[in-house]
Amino acid sequence: MSSNLYHTQWSVLWLAMCWEKRDHRHFKRMHFPLFDDEEPPLDYGDNVLDVRPLEAIQLELDPEEDSAIIDWFYDPKPLINMPAINGPSYRYWSLTLPVMANLYHLGHTLLSDQPDNNASYLFDKKSFFTAKVLNIRRTKFNDINKVIIWQQIRTEYKVALLHLYNSLPCSVHLSPYHYPKNIYIRTDDPDLPAFYFDPFINPISLRGMTPKNAPLVSHEDVIFGPNDADEDEFELPGDIEPFLAKQPSQNDLAADGIGLWRAADPYNCCSRWTRCAQDVPLVKNWYLKHCPPGQPVKVRVLYQKLLKCFVLNELKSCSEKAMTRKNLFHQLQATKFVQMMRLDWVEAGLQVCRQGYNVLNLLIHRKYWLRNVDAFQLTDVLRYISAHIGALTGMYRYKYKLMQQVHMMKDLKHLIYYHFNTGPVGKGPGCGFGAPGWHVWLFFMCGIVPLLECWLGSLLACQFEGCNSKGIAKTVTKQHVESHYDLELRVAVIIRMISLI
Repeated sequence: MSSNLYHTQWSVLWLAMCWEKRDHRHFKRMHFPLFDDEEPPLDYGDNVLDVRPLEAIQLELDPEEDSAIIDWFYDPKPLINMPAINGPSYRYWSLTLPVMANLYHLGHTLLSDQPDNNASYLFDKKSFFTAKVLNIRRTKFNDINKVIIWQQIRTEYKVALLHLYNSLPCSVHLSPYHYPKNIYIRTDDPDLPAFYFDPFINPISLRGMTPKNAPLVSHEDVIFGPNDADEDEFELPGDIEPFLAKQPSQNDLAADGIGLWRAADPYNCCSRWTRCAQDVPLVKNWYLKHCPPGQPVKVRVLYQKLLKCFVLNELKSCSEKAMTRKNLFHQLQATKFVQMMRLDWVEAGLQVCRQGYNVLNLLIHRKYWLRNVDAFQLTDVLRYISAHIGALTGMYRYKYKLMQQVHMMKDLKHLIYYHFNTGPVGKGPGCGFGAPGWHVWLFFMCGIVPLLECWLGSLLACQFEGCNSKGIAKTVTKQHVESHYDLELRVAVIIRMISLI
């Protein structure tokens, strides 16, 4: 699936949930009890397999405005068997302009409303990297190469003017000082032409260039003369035509093309290699901007925490290196204790799938039935579970480092709430936008599974082959070899005494 299609589907889901919560004021959340570790999970085949699936959350598309995507937008595998993708592998996609315009029209809800890059001056990735590099504590008395400036220097000055307010800066990133001014104004009115005069854009006036006492003369009057002038004074030859006079100035796709030219990622490309669903950001552009004014303290703090996490991840990211990946199955097959058979691994795979279904069905408690709730309540409770999974399951007791994901889920919850519960959409339950939380736990599993695999491989090797530290055999003492002799002697003495009695 293409990244812009995935982004649009979640944007449409966001709109549908907003309208549902706006129209139904008394939205009730499912009462979810705490998980019991000793309670057996529900069996998928016995309890869930025969339950009819709920009606999916789908926004009703317009047959005329959404004609480019209405036939395949909600398919399980969109664009399959179509020339837009390379085949069933979905490795490459290429969409036409009408499809891109339709997706952008539905998916701009989750995008930022600030198209001008100058609004993020000193708030971009390069500026963050520079601020991180310059975070070196020095005193003004122990550095002979530092110029003492007694006037207070703001942090913005040090980041913007590196070589002026810093001594010998190194490993810094130079960010642009100014981008070309963007005066594009996106409109949602399809009846407006592609080129029109927007009242928000003021024309350039000559009042600042002329004396105060001089009469104001328009630019047209300067070139062609005043309105009351004789029309015969200026005439063009009859064979002169405007440039591109025979070509139309616009067509039906001109406005959409101009809008896509200024669109943000992922709508700024019509063809690209396919990305995994967990790699497509949905709310990252929210906290990469300045926090809106008037927000409470916890919202301003979560903006800082999420931004700090983003900068640290970008600094630690590096290009992928060719690594020799070890396969646990191949390691077990190389031992004399395990033999590989196709039927055995098929049976093991079926058991793993069955147990996986049982674990997932912990979300459906014995006291609740799937047929008693609708899709909006189900999405709301799934997002609630992912955001409060630490309190519901207590899994941080087994791996306390999991608290990092628990805190991040709390920050994402407040970030989504303060964007969702605005305007006619009031506070309370009803926000089932759970994709960011799913991303957090999915990346956690991607990181913890290789560690568990390595730990399990070491445990099996230690169990089957014995402990072998650096290939050096340790000396086994006589006491270690005959450690069972004392126990056997004690048992023999007791038996002898009982027989004498």
